[in-house]
Amino acid sequence: MIKGKNICGEQLRIVPEGAIRFYLCPERKISFDGFVNYEGRRFGVPYSYPSATARVERSGDLLRIYSADLKVLLVTHTVTWSRTDSFCSGQYEPLAHAAHRFFLQKRSRDEKAKAPLQAIKMAYSGAFWRPREGSNLRPRA
Repeated sequence: MIKGKNICGEQLRIVPEGAIRFYLCPERKISFDGFVNYEGRRFGVPYSYPSATARVERSGDLLRIYSADLKVLLVTHTVTWSRTDSFCSGQYEPLAHAAHRFFLQKRSRDEKAKAPLQAIKMAYSGAFWRPREGSNLRPRA
């Protein structure tokens, strides 16, 4: 070694694996209707996830969506060339169940047969919409 000169290899530091993973899984905002945008396509996030951001990792034809701290795998999607939205299974399920219970409590016996269909229609129309935690959006009046 030459006196007074540093060789590049001596200055290398070991980077923790967690830091690399945060770099390789970019953070994405979750839209008001429960989707993240990645490579020009929209992928569904379960409605039960309360945060406003998630992290996305793609490997081959699989897209994995993690919580913002990378501790929980939320959902896995198959990436296709289709530009249509990719829903996850049960994406709005808790919302539909809450609406269903509401209608069953408020309707009379003769209308209970129609209640499940009405509950699902209300859930998808946005009547029971709530903003995600950390979002600046407010529910409709």
